[in-house]
Amino acid sequence: MSRARPPRDVRLWIGAAVVALLALARVAAAFLEASPVGDLSSRFGPPAPGHPLGFDHQGRDVALRLVDGVESFFFPGLAAAAVAVAAGTALGAMVAYPRSPWLVVPTRFSLTLISALPRLVAVVVVLSLWVSALDAPGEHPVARLYLLALLVGLTSAPQVAEAVAERVARFRVEEFIEAARAHGLSHARILGRHILLANCRPLLAREACFAFATFLLVETSLSYLGDYGVPDRYASWGNLLAGMRTQVLYGLPPGVVAPAASIGASMIGLTLLGQALGDRGSAR
Repeated sequence: MSRARPPRDVRLWIGAAVVALLALARVAAAFLEASPVGDLSSRFGPPAPGHPLGFDHQGRDVALRLVDGVESFFFPGLAAAAVAVAAGTALGAMVAYPRSPWLVVPTRFSLTLISALPRLVAVVVVLSLWVSALDAPGEHPVARLYLLALLVGLTSAPQVAEAVAERVARFRVEEFIEAARAHGLSHARILGRHILLANCRPLLAREACFAFATFLLVETSLSYLGDYGVPDRYASWGNLLAGMRTQVLYGLPPGVVAPAASIGASMIGLTLLGQALGDRGSAR
């Protein structure tokens, strides 16, 4: 008798499609050159042949800047996800596996302290200190993005740590772990291979998607506000939307809808993908 196939998870397909589109856009951005200056006579211009989304507030092609804007968050977003997963996994394992008060108490205190800090406020404070040390506020945009990635990753680590600690605490008392200890396997191998690698991968994939989505939201928000995000001469979905907000007074042309829709669709896709991956791990 053939085994029934599990039903397809629509969330997984939607999320994977969004991530694939973002990856394709990032590859395309490496070969495109979105001009930092435009023709002011074309500012807020409507769609035209070769310019399907029209022009922004400085007469620059919106479609080109939309694709080029992926560069501002794709690799830094991956860096933020890597920091969140690495730090959260280490801290969660320290809390749940050895159960030593010398490790658990200070680690729990550190996680609680970081969780208590409002993420956006903490990010803005650190970035403002860094920007104030520069000769010109618009210098080193790449370094600013990766500093932002580090901050988002660290402030996302407590959420990852709590999820990992719960999973490790559940598996450390399972019979196969006790058998592994009885066979003389080291604690490092039991924790790393038999608990984290074998049983926490879907959970970590979920948290990585959530951290990536958080970075996208924070980066576009700061770029929209204009002080601590990506400077306007560089493409970002946030500053593209900010520069065209006055056009909303005249309706919602594609040039305004496109960056807002891109941010929303990416957030939804990453969230759905993370939920689907996490649920697949829970069902095992």
